[in-house]
Amino acid sequence: MNRVIRMRLWQYPHVKATEFPEGYQLSWIVFKLINKRERVLFDNHVGKPPHYHDNEKEVFFTWKSLLETEKCFSKWFIKNLVILIMSSYE
Repeated sequence: MNRVIRMRLWQYPHVKATEFPEGYQLSWIVFKLINKRERVLFDNHVGKPPHYHDNEKEVFFTWKSLLETEKCFSKWFIKNLVILIMSSYE
């Protein structure tokens, strides 16, 4: 049950839009190789401020900082990695 992580980050220093807090645009995703629809995606883009997709559910969140957003993404990944490691021993 392998997972793939892809983290892309762009910074646009002169952009002052609510969709791009601190000028950042991100696309961070973790998905299963065998089922790419089983995923978590953190992203933001024109018309949509920072949010995440947990499988099919879309949830907006309040941006605190890039570091806090990265911590949130990492916590989700680590939690699911532990499940992955435990399930490999079953």
